[in-house]
Formats: sequence, structure tokens, C-alpha cells
Amino acid sequence: MVLGISRLLSLAVWSALLQVALIAGVSADERVTEDYIALVFEAESDDSRAERWVLMNASTPEQENDPDDNHSDGAVGGAYIELLPDMRVTHEDEFGPPTAIWHEPGDGPEAQYTMNFPEAGRYYVHIRAYSTGTEDNGIHVGINDSWPDSGRRMQFCTAGQGWQWSGRQRNSGGAGACGAKKTIWITVPEAGQNTFKLTPREDGFEADRIMLIKDLSENMRICSPTDSDDITCVDGSLENVDDVVDMAVSSAVSQAEIGLDSSVMVSIIVRNNDGYDSASNVMLSVAEGIGTQWNVTELHEGCEISGTSISCELGTVSPSWAGEEGNIEYEFTLEPLQSGTLEISAFIDTSSVDGVQNNDAAKQSVNVTDDGSSLSALTLQLSDSNLAWQSNIETRVVAVARNSGPGAATDVELSISIPAGLIMSSLPVECIGITEIQCSYEMIASDAQISLDFGITPAATGLYSVGIWADASNLNGDAVTSSIIVTVEDATTNFAAKGKSGGGALVWWALLLLTFVLYLRQIHLSRVGRRISGSFR
Repeated sequence: MVLGISRLLSLAVWSALLQVALIAGVSADERVTEDYIALVFEAESDDSRAERWVLMNASTPEQENDPDDNHSDGAVGGAYIELLPDMRVTHEDEFGPPTAIWHEPGDGPEAQYTMNFPEAGRYYVHIRAYSTGTEDNGIHVGINDSWPDSGRRMQFCTAGQGWQWSGRQRNSGGAGACGAKKTIWITVPEAGQNTFKLTPREDGFEADRIMLIKDLSENMRICSPTDSDDITCVDGSLENVDDVVDMAVSSAVSQAEIGLDSSVMVSIIVRNNDGYDSASNVMLSVAEGIGTQWNVTELHEGCEISGTSISCELGTVSPSWAGEEGNIEYEFTLEPLQSGTLEISAFIDTSSVDGVQNNDAAKQSVNVTDDGSSLSALTLQLSDSNLAWQSNIETRVVAVARNSGPGAATDVELSISIPAGLIMSSLPVECIGITEIQCSYEMIASDAQISLDFGITPAATGLYSVGIWADASNLNGDAVTSSIIVTVEDATTNFAAKGKSGGGALVWWALLLLTFVLYLRQIHLSRVGRRISGSFR
């Protein structure tokens, strides 16, 4: 019985060890220094791979649809894996079938490597590969079920150079199609068992060895593989560990001087000049002054007029690369609404930390000329008939809008704002409203004016501001405004005060005189009394 239990326990232990072994998958060479943690393993040591990944060594028979030679003599351990059949060798070749290119990671045949990661965090990916041309030099990498942007489009510009290391992302870091160094990485979510994955971007890719290197130097040292097995570190820092972007915007106009009846095209270029980090929630704002200085006749797709400017949501913007290929371009056509020197602004914003902000805005000036016959120029004056306003008594307020421009003012709109405590008791026939009064005129001729007479009755005492503004569809400039500030007094108190200072004053003097007369009479009577008293003596 004891022997049976012991045997069962042994089987359980072996089963557990077997499960651990199966989970462990790849036994990577773990190297730890004060500068880095490195996991080094062979590409052919995967724990699973799709059948199109073919193991190549010296004894591998010649493969159909493999235009390359066998390169195992230079591979570490004399073996490597290659994605076959290799259907596309030149740009002129077809893309399949079978499929020869996979733009999205995870779509192509996978090779998986389950291994123990001693720490979580960012590991820079380096692969030793053999490239014979431009159609076998791309691959994607991922971790577990994630295919991050930082693992897309790994690029090898090493054709004809034999087995070479690369850790570059295509079109990254402003370095052109070949990309900048150390721009491919995975982020391991937690220490322990994780699965590293390969999936091709192009068929014919040949992978020999893989190094995953985590920086421990706090970005004071840059460590990369050299030769076939070594790792070399040099003093320096990497931009890509700071999670800081560099959004930039530039602009140009089709012409710097136009007539009032013409239009101008403005071109906007947006870039993320950072070599490594993507910018989030990017927003482009263009041409502040829509509706007053500019009218939009052609709007770029994906943009909209928001308030007094154009807004474009760009979302996430990946790092741009060298040359025009990395530009994000926008074009708009604008018509001027006034003459003079007008500005077309452009501003870029992002929720990410933008390390360089002096390139976040751009501005172009356009000189708009007029033949002197089309624009209007309004002036506005608001005045009241009473210098002192009284509660519950109507006051007449007059607004005068004059057009001194060479052109007739068209579609004229006047608006008066009435604050609480004041009541608009009478309106001109051209106006409507209660607290916001709107008055409309089809036209005010050149060198002509209109006069509007309003009745305003204060309901309460206090200090009030009454404002008015005027605009026209062809106004040369922004809307014009005018205002008055008045103090409203209580009518009853004011009337009493006026009585005291007017007719009331006469009564006061009369009472004073009467008091004086009575005083004199009292003195007189007192004297008379004394005389009578003396005569009786």
C-alpha cells in the first residue's frame, strides 16, 4: 500500500515536472550584468512553428521555391529557420499565392518561444538574419497575445552583407526606410512565463538568433549584440525610453497677396519628429477667424469647422520618418472676408508630453487688396436721452449705425443685450426680442446711416450696462460695438429729494421766518409785561 502511494506520488511529481517543462518551452541563455538583462536563444529552438517556417541546416535537402542558397554554414549552431516558399524576390513578382507579404502582424505564419522572463518591462529585440534583397528583409514580433506598434515592421537593410543583427523599425526615428537603432521592443507584462512570437512581413525571411535585452543602466548605457554571440555596451542614452514626443506643424500658402474676390490655398504638414514614441489624441487647429476674416470653401476630409477655426482630429500619430513620406498633409481653400494683412494660423496639440513646443504652431500672412468698391465700414454709437435714469420711468435710447465704407453694407445685423432689471418697453419695427434684441437690414448704402429708437424702462435701481454690436456680410473688419453704463435711482426717493431742493426750500425759509417772527413777538410781549407790572407798583 505504501509502495503504491509512493509510486503515485512519483508519477504526480513527474507529471508536474513534465508540465513545467512543457510550459518552460525555450531554455534561453540568461545573462545579467549591471547594465542589462539579456535572454539569448536560437530561432530554431521554438516550441511551436507554422509549417512554412522550415528548419535549415547542412543536411537540409534543396527546397522547392527557395531561390537562395543554404546559409547554415554561417549560422550559430549551423542551423536557422526560413519562411518558405519564397515566392516574391523582386518588386515585379506577384504577392501570391501563397501569400508573400503580411502588412499586419499576427496574420502570417507564427513561430513561438515560451520562456521565463526574470523581470517585467521593456526588452529591446535584436534578430540575427540573412537578407539577399529588398523582399525578404521584414518581420514582426509580439509578446503573448499582443502585437504592439513597437514590434511592427522590423527592418533589415543588410542585403548582401551575410548574417547581420538588427533592432530597427522601418521608417522610424527620421532615419528613412531603414529606421533608427533600437526601435523594436516588447513590453513584458510580468515576470515569469511569457511567449515571444515571430510572424513574417515578407516571405523568404531567414532568422538565426534572437536577443532580448532589458536596460538596467537607467538609460546611461546603450547595449547591443555584436558578432554572433557578444553584447557590447557604450556610454550614451536612448530617446525612446522617455515616453516624450515631438509634434511639429508647418504651413505654406499658394500666394502671399490676393484680391478680395480671390481665394488662397493653405497647406499644412504635421509630423511626429520623435524617433520612437507615438503621440496620442492629436488635434490640429487651423485659421482662427473663420466667419470674420476667412470663409472656408474647401475643407479637408476628416476636418470640421468648430467655432471660429477649423479642427482636425488626427488620433494617434506614430513617429515620422525622413523625407516627405513621413508627412501628414492637409489642404484648405479660404476666401478673405476683409482687406488688409490677414493671418492663417495652425496649431497642433496632443495629450502626450511634447518635449519640443516651439514647433507646435505655424503662421502665414496674406495681404488682401480691395478695388475700393466692395467693402463696408460700420461705426456705431449708442446714446440715451436722460442723464439720470429712474425706476419705472421709460428712457429713450438711440442707436446710430453709419456706413463710411465705399461699398454698401449688406445683410446688416444689430444686436442689443438687455440685462436683468431693465425692460425693453418699445421696439422699432425692424427689431424683435426681449432680452436679446435682433434688428435686421438688407442694406445700408455707402455714406448713409440708420437710427433706431428704443424705449427702456428700469424695473429696479442699480448700475447697468447696455451694449450693442453691428455686423455685415461684407464688413471690412470685425463686428463693431458700443455701450453705455447708467445708474438707475428710485423714482419716489428722487422726487422727494427734488421737492426738498426746489419748492420745499421756500417752505423751509418760510418756517424759519415764522419762527423768527414768533421769537421777536415773544420778546416784545415780555417787555410789555414788565412795564405793566411796574405801573401797579
